[in-house]
Amino acid sequence: GTRMLGPSEAVMARIAGRYRWSALLLSESHRDLSNVIREIRSGFQKQKHPGTRLEVDVDPRNLL
Repeated sequence: GTRMLGPSEAVMARIAGRYRWSALLLSESHRDLSNVIREIRSGFQKQKHPGTRLEVDVDPRNLL
């Protein structure tokens, strides 16, 4: 019940020498969405990529 659009380069793909990518998760169920985000965070933490960050914005006001 959760769809993901992306990942793709962010609208502002590079800021201060850092590259940025975006993905949008859509779901009608808050619980399903929370579970997917938890799985993504867990998988991201297992990947050891120094200098790489994961930021989650729930209900963003702006997609730029």
